[in-house]
Amino acid sequence: MGSKAHSKKLFKRKKTLGQKIFNSVKSFDMYGKDIVLTYDGEDKYRTHIGGIASIFVFGIVFTYIIYLVHVMLTKGDTTFIKTSLLNDLYENVEFHSPSANSKGTGHSQFDFAFKFTSSGQDYLNDPTAFSMSMSFVEQKWVTENGVAKIKRNYTDLEYEICGLEHFDYDDISEIKRIGVDTYYCPKGDYSLGGSFYSPQYNYIEMKLRKCVSGSCKSATDLENLIKDSRFSIAIVNTVVDLKNYGKPIQYMIDDGLFWELTPGIRKKTDVFVRKNDASFEDNYVQLGFPEEKEFYQVVDSSDRFEAESSSGDLLSIYFRFDKTSDIYERKIYSLGELIGQAGGFYTVLALFGSILLFIFSERLFVSSILSRIYQIDRWQEHERLDKNLRSKNQKEISKKNIQYREDGRSIKQPLTESEKFHSKTSGDLKHINSNNVLVPSLLPNLEKSMRERRVFKYGYTDILHYLFCCVVCRRKRTMRLKPRFRDHLYYEIGEEKLLDELDCVTIIKAVRQLKILTQVLFDKKQKFLMKFQRNNVIDSSSSGTSDEGQMNIVDLMASKNSKHVEIVNKKIQKAVYSFDGKHLKDLDKRIIAGILKRRLSDSDDDHDGTHKDDLQLKEITSNSSAQEEHKEDYQKFKRGVRIIPLFSNAEIGDTVNKIYETQNDAEGKERPVHYYDNESCISSVDIFQNNNSTAKISSVNSK
Repeated sequence: MGSKAHSKKLFKRKKTLGQKIFNSVKSFDMYGKDIVLTYDGEDKYRTHIGGIASIFVFGIVFTYIIYLVHVMLTKGDTTFIKTSLLNDLYENVEFHSPSANSKGTGHSQFDFAFKFTSSGQDYLNDPTAFSMSMSFVEQKWVTENGVAKIKRNYTDLEYEICGLEHFDYDDISEIKRIGVDTYYCPKGDYSLGGSFYSPQYNYIEMKLRKCVSGSCKSATDLENLIKDSRFSIAIVNTVVDLKNYGKPIQYMIDDGLFWELTPGIRKKTDVFVRKNDASFEDNYVQLGFPEEKEFYQVVDSSDRFEAESSSGDLLSIYFRFDKTSDIYERKIYSLGELIGQAGGFYTVLALFGSILLFIFSERLFVSSILSRIYQIDRWQEHERLDKNLRSKNQKEISKKNIQYREDGRSIKQPLTESEKFHSKTSGDLKHINSNNVLVPSLLPNLEKSMRERRVFKYGYTDILHYLFCCVVCRRKRTMRLKPRFRDHLYYEIGEEKLLDELDCVTIIKAVRQLKILTQVLFDKKQKFLMKFQRNNVIDSSSSGTSDEGQMNIVDLMASKNSKHVEIVNKKIQKAVYSFDGKHLKDLDKRIIAGILKRRLSDSDDDHDGTHKDDLQLKEITSNSSAQEEHKEDYQKFKRGVRIIPLFSNAEIGDTVNKIYETQNDAEGKERPVHYYDNESCISSVDIFQNNNSTAKISSVNSK
């Protein structure tokens, strides 16, 4: 014990902390390869109809992607959004505009110039007629002795001829064309912000007055000048052209603000300057970092009219900060949206196709597996059809009210070739079990049984027949009797067997049994040498799959190539006649019995009575359900309904005459068989199962 523990310690070393951390890194791997089972070396089972549908889907998606690429390159699906917001002017939100010739920093791209003319002549600098004042006003609310008061600070803003330098506009030719170079521009810096009730309120005040004292012109002259006067303001305004991808924000000289004065009336105008934001995402690959810009725009003005004051004010203009702002957003159709839209379209088409083709892919995959594992006995299949036809004819005869037969003999049905074959082979197998020598007459039957096998085929036509004929609503008895529906029954039975064998419990049991067999059959040295078998070596001459797995012997028997059929027949004949004259071992006997019988436990080599005990146990467990079924059949029989019992084993006779024949042969005598009309009754029905689950009806009395 001590040496074993020591050897385990040699092979199992304790991991260091660094090794544990290094190994834990693998748990974060998101590019790991998924572990899946394969079929014919592929992780998916592919069909022709699925390939055609996939090509159709890929063609549609590819065409759709080309259309989306065209839309993206031509910017045909650009999104434009304009959002208006109401600013909180109680915060320090302001607009600062340094003049073009000041030392202020920044470039707001906003400026204005003004001009006052009468009869085309500039009277702004004529003190005998008019005077002009411009002030930057800073208004604050202060509290004195608990009372809120307004405190204003006026800063005079000087102005000068704009020329070509003092007006903040890039297009010089436009300045000359409009004549803004002859206007007056403010020289100092100013800012706009807040509102009247804000803690801080900044605005610009411009006042135009007529001369009221001193050396002034006569009232008549002043009145005539006022009637022909015009006060104009040129503003650098902005226009947002969202369809212009080179320069979406364009500047222009807006001459929309002008006033024609009226004698005796004072005009007051509020000009609102709005601060706007713009966001542009014009890249085909967008990472969420748009190009943002800020610009100002004169959007509104309001006029008020009052009587002329004693101070001679004719016009008062107030530049104020607008309480609203606009946000312009532009987003072109990007590559990410193209991929998402194309992927969503592909997902919808793929889902729709999977719904339509699910039944094909599912059944073709299962049938492909069934064709490689299970086989169909063509001989018994044809004879079972004849047997069902005879059963159908007998049911038609039994509908007639035949009371008795005069001769008192039963109508015997001849045995089919399959029944004769299995009856004879059962006796030959008993002889093998007792003498360990193969009966020569069994060899041709064994060869015939092997040759009369076919591969289960279930293709597209069967699936279409399954869909259009609503086979899912058919009873199993209908599928068993009609040849066209029999393949569907074979499919359901095979699928049930396949799912049962693929059950995790079944697989675990099989693996455990294999391990136990390896442990029982091999000693420690043999198990050690099994690890070094030549089959485990990979070299340049070895193939990835075994040659035996690539050939389906049963499929080759139905091949159109005569050479293939001849080779397979020779192999079958050679394998069968290798048992001729040979002393059979228990394994040989069970292999032969497995070809002829479905269950090896049904063979006659049961010397200890285990098989008999299994039958008795099966009979006990089925008695309770059988009694309930027979009671229901008896009630239907009393109401005049013809009951046709369905037997589970296909080798059982399914007519009453056949049952009596079996009973008479067993007892060595014949009994008269009675046929009853709807008024007859059955006093008792005993059904028991023997080797082939034969049914026996006894104690039948006529009313």
